[in-house]
Amino acid sequence: MHDNRIINCQRADKQHIGVNRYSAILIKILIYTLLCQNLLAKSGWVVQNPFPTESWLLTVEPVTNNKVFIGGLGGTLLKTTNSGQTWDVQKFNDLTNIRSISFKDSLNGWLVDGKRVYKTDNGGDSWIKVDIETDTSTYSIHDIFYFDSILYLILPPLSAYAGDENYVKSVIIKSIDGGDTWQQLEQEIKGKIRCEFFLNDSVGFLGVSQIDSYFYKTNNGGKTWKKKNFPGYLGATPGIFFLDENLGFIGQYKTTDGGETWDNIFTDGDVNDIYFTDLFHGWVITGERILQTVNGGLSWEEVSQQGTHHLTDINFSPNGTGWIVGWACNIFRKESGNNNWQSLSKGTRNSLRDVYFVDEYNGWSVGESGCILHTSNGGDTWETQLSPADSTLFKVKFLNKFEGWIAGYGILLHTSDGGNNWELRNDLHWWFVDIDFFDDKNGLLLERSGAVFRTTDGGINWQLVNNEPLTKHLTCVAIVNKNEAWIGGWQGLGYTNDKGATIQWYNYPNLYLVEDIQFVDNSTGFLCNDFGDFWSTTDGGLTWQKFPRGPGLHAEVDEFYALSVDTVWLYLGLEEASIKQIVVNQTIEVTASPSFWFWQIHSVFFINENTGWAVGDGGTILKYLESGINSVHSITVQKPLSFIYPNPFGNKGANINLSLQETQNITIEIYNSIGQKVQTIYAGIVNKGRQTYSWQPKAIATGIYFIKIRGNKLNLTQKCLFINR
Repeated sequence: MHDNRIINCQRADKQHIGVNRYSAILIKILIYTLLCQNLLAKSGWVVQNPFPTESWLLTVEPVTNNKVFIGGLGGTLLKTTNSGQTWDVQKFNDLTNIRSISFKDSLNGWLVDGKRVYKTDNGGDSWIKVDIETDTSTYSIHDIFYFDSILYLILPPLSAYAGDENYVKSVIIKSIDGGDTWQQLEQEIKGKIRCEFFLNDSVGFLGVSQIDSYFYKTNNGGKTWKKKNFPGYLGATPGIFFLDENLGFIGQYKTTDGGETWDNIFTDGDVNDIYFTDLFHGWVITGERILQTVNGGLSWEEVSQQGTHHLTDINFSPNGTGWIVGWACNIFRKESGNNNWQSLSKGTRNSLRDVYFVDEYNGWSVGESGCILHTSNGGDTWETQLSPADSTLFKVKFLNKFEGWIAGYGILLHTSDGGNNWELRNDLHWWFVDIDFFDDKNGLLLERSGAVFRTTDGGINWQLVNNEPLTKHLTCVAIVNKNEAWIGGWQGLGYTNDKGATIQWYNYPNLYLVEDIQFVDNSTGFLCNDFGDFWSTTDGGLTWQKFPRGPGLHAEVDEFYALSVDTVWLYLGLEEASIKQIVVNQTIEVTASPSFWFWQIHSVFFINENTGWAVGDGGTILKYLESGINSVHSITVQKPLSFIYPNPFGNKGANINLSLQETQNITIEIYNSIGQKVQTIYAGIVNKGRQTYSWQPKAIATGIYFIKIRGNKLNLTQKCLFINR
């Protein structure tokens, strides 16, 4: 980010251009683009599931038949130029969400966040922040409409609750010179605008809630608005769509006379959005469902494809291709002429509760509906393991690559073969919240309502340690050393120094409910509670100090991972929704703060100070890779040299040149743009020095591919473009 401008290299994913028309100049541009993207690539958090993004999507704008933009939470902007075959994912550093996108043609467009406005004049290759004088402490920028040189910005009040809506107003700002100057419309719109739609630069419609609901219509570009009573409740944000000045829909209601009268055409839930292609054919999205009508709304039928999460927006491109987006990376496309909505998103969308790695390559994540995921390549790909359970799994712990345990709601699972087979312990049916081991024989298992179980034979048998609940709610266990452990729960902590044979409970009422506790050595530990407070101890848990909120730590701490006595990663709650690295002393100093806004994260885990993972709602899996240049501790990082030539390349293949500083075990694999492995180039020992490997593509389509090179001391990814000719 430089001077309020997001700068991006020209994109190289224009597969729709005929291959034979590529000139030498274009190829040079493509090569430069790919090299530029590699040079500009920074360490940080990257998405490993779901693809193409972890974001919760809010709005979709099909600009042309092939070019589509999607906006979402965390300042996420998706762009495709080939109707969803591949996606370019951007993150706007200073945006918390992208609520609306509007283009007047393939080059000129605008997008809005609740507080900010951006524009592009090159088809979204770069975006420029535009400063508009608005009171963002009172109003939220909710929507934007763009017609030739005329633009409308819709600004409802930030907060207006039932009973208060009679005392607030909404604002509409208009530009008639392409956004150079702006002026607020004179007519006051009392209440809170809940939905809005402009048919063209003159005709617009509003759904407004006060104590009652009202419908507004303008035929003169907002100079005057005609107000009518609306029959339905507009407390939520209903879908709105008009085919012409008279025929339109708001939520479950339809009008054929421009809003004078309304008919209820839909009674099967709230309408998140609605779209009609003509008088008869229309679609609504309600919750996670997609429904269709072929008779103007007289009857509705569910289509076969449904979302995994709440669906938010529906829109159609000029050629009649339909698009639907929603939370947790739900993206659907329907081709003109058929009724099949195809999901373009890949990967599980189960909420993930925990993640654990035994080394840089082998890891597991568990979550809702008995979901168990495993990776053997550092998370480049995740595979579902067969689970004997369908309840929520809370914690996963492995003693090595083979021996593992999962604690969940009413179940305990065990594997001795890396998860290829999971055994359900039928003798244990409690609500288990955590499990950990002192060694390969001795471990502790926590039950939510206060019971602690102990094993001394590697989990063959589990004995109840305490006859009475330690407290009314247990949450977590932290092994300190081969004998000591701390247990977190309601208003206190449990302590054992004999591998759990006896447990002493200490009351700490000011801790409230301890959500997580971790120790990095015999003396230093950290915890967070259900109030989002962050605490530390330097005397082995006898006393605890709460860190004050302040610069870099305003929001609640929901999750954390302690790397050392002074370095911790925090996930701050939805108020800020980011993952930050901090240095802890008497105060907290933020040392690494990614620019991305992440929806609810439930677990953070690091295998070393440079490599970590985070998992959460919607199947979110993130991986952190640090180059070492900006890390808290100074380390030496091997920098392998890799170069792909030619790039772009055709059916004759490409050469992968690799230079290593020392001999090591290497894998070279090819992945497509949605994370699927398409080919393994080499797997084995590579000697120190320079080596060349040939890639001959096998039955793959034109597109962008990623060459992933993994070794004992390297982790490298480079982008390339294959042209099938």
